[in-house]
This record gives sequence, C-alpha cells and structure tokens, in this order.
Amino acid sequence: MVLVKIDIKNIASETHPDDKVVFRSPVVREAAGGGLVSTADEVVGLVDGVGELELVPGPVIVTFQCRGMADTRPKRGTVPNSGPVTVADVIGQNFTFTPEVVGAAQTARNQAVQAAADAEAAEVAAEGHAEAADNSANAASGYAQEAKGYRDTASTHAQTATDKAGVATNKASEANTSANTASNHAAAADTARQGAVAAQGLAETARDEAETKVQTALDAALPTKADKVHEHTTAQVTGLDTALAGKAAQTTLDTRLPENLSLRVDTTVGTRIFAGGTMIYGDTGWRDVSGYLIPGLVVSVNNGRARMQRVGNRIEFDIKVDVNISGLIAIFDAIPSGYRPIPRFPMDNGIFTHSNVGGGASQLKAGALPGVFYNTSQPLRTGATTPFPNPGTVAWTGSYATDDQWPSTLIGLPT
Repeated sequence: MVLVKIDIKNIASETHPDDKVVFRSPVVREAAGGGLVSTADEVVGLVDGVGELELVPGPVIVTFQCRGMADTRPKRGTVPNSGPVTVADVIGQNFTFTPEVVGAAQTARNQAVQAAADAEAAEVAAEGHAEAADNSANAASGYAQEAKGYRDTASTHAQTATDKAGVATNKASEANTSANTASNHAAAADTARQGAVAAQGLAETARDEAETKVQTALDAALPTKADKVHEHTTAQVTGLDTALAGKAAQTTLDTRLPENLSLRVDTTVGTRIFAGGTMIYGDTGWRDVSGYLIPGLVVSVNNGRARMQRVGNRIEFDIKVDVNISGLIAIFDAIPSGYRPIPRFPMDNGIFTHSNVGGGASQLKAGALPGVFYNTSQPLRTGATTPFPNPGTVAWTGSYATDDQWPSTLIGLPT
C-alpha cells in the first residue's frame, strides 16, 4: 500500500467543510500479493483541505468534489510502487515540459560548459605549478605533490561538468520532442476547424433549400385561401362579443411593434421562435442527463430516470436514482452553462422524497429541500447535514429559474 497525501489548497481557490476527493480503480485488476482490486469508490473527506489514504499501486481515477474547483471531471492517474506521494504526483505524471523548463535546461547546460572551461584553466595552472617545481630543487617534492592535487581536482571538475552537460542535452531533447507533439496537435486542430467550416457550409445549403421548399409550398397553398380583407360582424363569431367585453380600447394598445415583423422557427438547438432578431420562445425538450450523475448514483432499477428540459428561462427536472455510496448530498457532478440556476434564487414546485430501503415510490418519504441555490453548478443539493440514505432511493422533481444564455449545445440525449 502507498500513502497518498491530499492538500487541496495547492490546486483550488478555497476550502469547504463538504470538500472531498473520490478515488477508484478504472477496471477490476489483480492486486500485488494476490486478490482483486474492485472499481468501488473510496471517498476521502477533507479537513481544512487536507486528507490522506493508502492505495494499491496501479491505475486510478480521481474525482474532486470540492466547492472551490471549477473542473470536477474525473482525472486518470497512476499510484507509484512506493511513497508517500501527493495527489498531484498521482495525476500529474504525464505532464510535458513547459518553455520555462526548457529554459532552465539550457541554463544548466551553459553553466556546465562554463564549469568545463574553468576546469581546463585549472589544469593548465596545475601544469605550470609542476614546471615551477621542477626548476626549484629545494621544493621539488612539495610542488610536485601540490600539482598532482590540482590536476586530480581539475579532472574531477571536468568529469562533473561533462555529466551535467549530458543531462542538460537530454532534457533539451525531451523538450524538443514535446514541442513536436504540440505542433502535431495544432495541425490536427486546424484539420478539425476546416471540417467544421465545411459542415457549416453544408448546413447553410440545407437551410436555403428548406426555405425554398417552404416558400414553394406557400405559393401553392395561398391561392386557395380566402382574401385577406373580408368582413364579419362580431355577432357572427360565437363568443366574440363576450370575450371583448371589458377589454381595453384599441387606442391603449402598444402600436410600436412593426407591422412587417416576421416570425422565424429555428431547430438547431431545441425549438426556438424568433420575432425579428429576438427569441420569444424556446424549448429543448426532455433530455437524458444520467451521464452527469455524481459517482455513487445510478438510475433506479424501479421506473428510474434522470432528465431535464429548458422552456424559456425555466429549468424543469425529474429524477429517480438509487444510492450506492454514503454521505452524498448532490445529484449531479456539474451542470453546464445554459441550465444553471440564478444564484441565491429559490426553487419552485420542488418535491424531494427518499427511501432507505430502495423499494419504490410507495415507500418514499417526504424530505427537506434547500431554500435557495448557493452552488450554481450543483443546483440539486441537500446540505451536509442531510445526506442521501445508503442503500436507498432518491426521487426529486421541480423547476427553477435561470439567467444563462440559451445553450449552444443541448445537454445529454433526447428522451
């Protein structure tokens, strides 16, 4: 077992009493010394951002459930064969050298070259001392011994300088390899960008063709319709006199809306209706968001679901999941922009129920709801004092307001 130490202040902007780090093996594998390592989660609660645990060496997936961290996606890493190590060591073994490291390597190489030159000068001085010893008969033995010492020291310095130069050269070679890899990635990104431009052109062509078909259909249908201007008395329209009674006079209506304002329907991101350039209606439809469930929650085996939809500026959700880990207080890892609530905004129409036996809806009991939202990326939370039951089932339905822009990409999958 290897001790892994956690200090979240090294990589997060703040700490919180609810902060924790979750470790799990990505696959079932054989453990050193026999037995198997399962994929079950190991949750470490942090105190002032600090914690530690012992793990079996090998591959691991690390998830930060910390309030001060924006990126809470799972991260792969490797636990080494010996420790102790930090969690940064575990997930940071594949980092490439940065330009600063390359600069440091170049500096080390220059220093090594200078050290070699100094060593060579020292050796020349030693030889001079040896010649002086030969010319001085009375001190010949002493000078010769001193010259030998100088020569040995110079040789040691020269070897050390050679070794440092070799290390610096290796680091420079590694940095060059990293630079080549980055260049290849940039080329791939440019290829992807060109593909996106081509796809946009195809989409625009398809839109133009659709508009042409719609216009053709209108041109064919309109000649059979009644004239735009024809007359009926209000008495001839059933219920019209009753509906108009008590309404405002026509002169009080807002006449600033242009008569030629056109309506446009867009279905690229859900269904949206525009009046001119202003969106007046939007609906994403129900979307399966089970892929955003926090580790330890799965869609319930008994009529389970995890779905969301946005209609205008309202987010509606319908959740029923089974709980496999103790201490959980949130439904989702992180909700993307376009579906997040207004900070400190109360939830509407919320119904939260849970069961500690996981049997089904008939065994669910009413529970507490948070009054307002404090964490917009994790809107469905109960608080540290009311964790979900384990084992158990949680059902939660309701809606909340959002002031996010309309999403550029729909969340999850259609359902």
